[in-house]
Amino acid sequence: MNAEASSAPSSPRTVLVVEDEGPIRTIITLALEAKGYRLLVAADGAEGIQRAQQHAGPIDLVITDVLLPGISGSDVVRELLKSRPDLHVIYLSGYLGNEHELPAGQTGKMRFLSKPFTPRQLLEAVAAVFAT
Repeated sequence: MNAEASSAPSSPRTVLVVEDEGPIRTIITLALEAKGYRLLVAADGAEGIQRAQQHAGPIDLVITDVLLPGISGSDVVRELLKSRPDLHVIYLSGYLGNEHELPAGQTGKMRFLSKPFTPRQLLEAVAAVFAT
């Protein structure tokens, strides 16, 4: 693991996690909390948007499943980018083949992490997205 992935952020960063699968949500939560990240956690897209709207402070990163019940992960991101244009994003999916299949029109501070993944892979993806 590289030094960035293994060290805590210099100042606490806030991460919105939107994942409908409980065990995956738990893995993400435990890995990020252990590294000092502040978390907002949601089980679906509507709840993710609601948590973001209720949070007065910055949100530095959204980690979202692409396929969610109701509102998709890409729709969550599109909505949040309206008020938070500097948002970093990591899309998760067990169905997409690779990062070239990310939702259309979304580039820049965005990454793709294929399921299943390890906590180490998650932390490396988080470090990489903040390096952009």
